[in-house]
Amino acid sequence: LRFASAPLAAPLRFAGAVRAELEVSSDAEDTAFGFRLLERRAGGEEIVLREGVATLALRNGPPRTPYVPGTRVTVLPDAPPLEAELAAGSSLVLVLTSASFPSVEAHPNVAGTLAAAATTRGAAQTLHRATLVIPEVAP
Repeated sequence: LRFASAPLAAPLRFAGAVRAELEVSSDAEDTAFGFRLLERRAGGEEIVLREGVATLALRNGPPRTPYVPGTRVTVLPDAPPLEAELAAGSSLVLVLTSASFPSVEAHPNVAGTLAAAATTRGAAQTLHRATLVIPEVAP
C-alpha cells in the first residue's frame, strides 16, 4: 500500500524515532510487515528516508511470541532515528509492505527462525489500521 501527503506548504524538520504502528492480521503462523518512508521532491525524485520491519513472532521483541493466524495484533517495525528537513513542495510517501527484498530478507511465512526455514508459503495479509508518528521539531 502506498500513501502520499499533499505537497508541503512550508519546510518540515523532524528528528528522532520515526514509527509506524500497524494493526494487522495474517493467515500465516508468522510473517513480516514493514514500512518505507520516502521524500518525494517537487521534481518527482523519491528518496528513501527510513525503512523498518517486524515479524509477528517478534512483535513484542524477544523472546518469540506465538501468533494465532487470523488474530489482529499491533506490530511496531524497528527503524533507526532520523533527522531530516524536507523542503516546501516535497511530499511524504509511506509504503506499507510485507516484503522489501533485497533490502530486507524475504520472510518464508512459516513459524521459526528465518535461517532454519525449509519451506515457504504465500500469505494473505490484512492491514486494519496504520499510524505514522514523526517527531516534528519546531523551526
